Amino acid sequence: MRSVAFINILKRGTKLRAHLATKDFEGVSDDQRKCLLRWNDWRKEVASAGIENWSGGPLHFFELTIGPATEKQSRDLLTSTGGLWLIVKGGKAKGLQSSQFELPACVSDKPAGSLNHAFTILSEVYEPWRISHTGNVYDRFLYKEANGLWYPLSHLRDFRLAKQEEAIAYGLWQQFLGRMSSAGAGRP
Repeated sequence: MRSVAFINILKRGTKLRAHLATKDFEGVSDDQRKCLLRWNDWRKEVASAGIENWSGGPLHFFELTIGPATEKQSRDLLTSTGGLWLIVKGGKAKGLQSSQFELPACVSDKPAGSLNHAFTILSEVYEPWRISHTGNVYDRFLYKEANGLWYPLSHLRDFRLAKQEEAIAYGLWQQFLGRMSSAGAGRP
């Protein structure tokens, strides 16, 4: 049976930006419009990798913050600090687990319970024309790297999976070397 690993990839307080394809602003209040970031105002800060599939209408982004963990999230994740975790099983990403996401009152008076929930809330407000208010969070959410550029969460997921694979390979290599040196130690 393969074990499940929870890898903390972002800490509480980290800002994320959600990609929204706005067609028009019918039904969107002035306060809600003020919460959006226009693509042209910050696109030089976005890494080109992973954004080639963006389409829809004019691109806007919404900044949100990873908030505190709920009581249940604290029990499930064994931490009360909050954050975003990559769930890995058998070397493959199986999903994300998060604490709450803080949203301004103009969008929701309650925090979102997950990244998917946050996207649904944002899509219902800013993309009311869509039939379904879901999206691939790995592609729709950006995080800021230490180099100052914003990347899709898929970039972070792939990087963390590669790091875990490297750690496993290194551990297996060290076991092999230990066995080889033990086997060689008994020779005359």
